[in-house]
Amino acid sequence: MQFIEQVVKGCLIIGLIVMGGRINTAICHYYNIAFTTFFVDYHVASLAILIIGIIGTEILNKRKRKGRA
Repeated sequence: MQFIEQVVKGCLIIGLIVMGGRINTAICHYYNIAFTTFFVDYHVASLAILIIGIIGTEILNKRKRKGRA
């Protein structure tokens, strides 16, 4: 269970970092500043990682509150 918890937390952290990169890319694109397109090219994968992290964190928190973890 501890390994799954670490994986979910890792997915959440990576997802948030990549989301920040996507926001930064959008801002730079808006102001016509040259910036990498890495975050735009892999937006589906980054959203999937973020969603896995959010859902997994919520499930683990609910289990902890109920005393099942």
